[in-house]
Amino acid sequence: IDSLDHEEIRNTIRDGINENRIASEVSNYSIEQMLKYLKLLKNGKITNAAVVLYAKDVEPDYSQCIIRMTRYRGINKLANFMDSKHVEGNAFKILSEANYFTMRHLPVASFFESNQFERIDVPALPVIAVREALINAISHRDYTNQSGSISFAIFDDRLEIWSNGTL
Repeated sequence: IDSLDHEEIRNTIRDGINENRIASEVSNYSIEQMLKYLKLLKNGKITNAAVVLYAKDVEPDYSQCIIRMTRYRGINKLANFMDSKHVEGNAFKILSEANYFTMRHLPVASFFESNQFERIDVPALPVIAVREALINAISHRDYTNQSGSISFAIFDDRLEIWSNGTL
């Protein structure tokens, strides 16, 4: 339990309470009780799901908890790349880092409304759709395969997410 990110566990509980999916008294539970509530602690041992979601350090036992992100210049992998990042970590860390990478590299259209002072920025792809695709890649990857990392690539004309899992 000490190897888990307690703050991230509390954030999950807090978010669940804010969305009316978790009873408010759960916020007063100990970390161990919270894990039991989330069914991530069985017979006194943390589950693999708990590690994937909340581990502070996933290596070397969970080599699947990796995302490789690349921003290519052009429309194929033969072109040079502009940026590349490799992130190891729990699901929340991977999702957060992929979000930053996406926001840094997705083209943005900007415009002004006549009744508004501030500029409005609209990414080329709906951020919620990219987020959902990333969550699916994390959730459905094949955790039995030691090389089950996620690849995330942004090209000039598209975005690709690859995971060796199935729906």
